[in-house]
Amino acid sequence: MNVLESSTRIAFKNILFLTDFSEASQTALEYAAMLAKHHNATLYPAHVQTPTTPIYTGGAALMKYLDVAESRLEKN
Repeated sequence: MNVLESSTRIAFKNILFLTDFSEASQTALEYAAMLAKHHNATLYPAHVQTPTTPIYTGGAALMKYLDVAESRLEKN
């Protein structure tokens, strides 16, 4: 049986690592770091946190805050 070999190599320049700071993500970070080192790539760790409404906001300020947050969501 003949096997075809590919001469295409995979190369990574940048690796984006998203984390939730869980134990599983710590293991994944170690893997991503080794992958970045192997490919001489740059590792970019990132964490996104959902914004919360400030407790002190009320009335008109709260409505303005919610309008701004909604428009940001619509842009994404």
